[in-house]
Amino acid sequence: MLKPLVRLAGVLLMGALSISMASVALAHDVQTDALRIAHPFATPTPPGAENGAAYVDITAFSDAVTLIGASSPASSSVELHDMQMNDDMMQMRHVDEIRIEAGRLIPCALGAAFT
Repeated sequence: MLKPLVRLAGVLLMGALSISMASVALAHDVQTDALRIAHPFATPTPPGAENGAAYVDITAFSDAVTLIGASSPASSSVELHDMQMNDDMMQMRHVDEIRIEAGRLIPCALGAAFT
C-alpha cells in the first residue's frame, strides 16, 4: 500500500510544482485520503542562475508516507533537499527521500529543515 501512496505523492508534488512554477503568488493545494500538498511556490530564479527552488507543505494523515522523488515540466531534473544549520551557516543537502509521519506537517519552505 505504501508504494502507491509514494507514487501518488510524487504525482501530486509534480502538480503542485507545476502550479508553483506558473506563479509565485499562487496558493493552491491537492489532497487525497492519505496526504495533503499545499502552498506551492517557487522563488524567482536570478538571471544567469542554473538552479531554482520550489517549495510545498506536505501533511500525512492517518499513515506515514515517503516521498522518493519528483519531476517537473519546468525543469530537466528535480532533487529533494534538506536544510540544516551547520556552524552558523544554513546548508542544503541532497536526500533520497522525505518521510512524513502520520499527523505531521512538513513545511518545505525557505529555511525550513524537515528532518
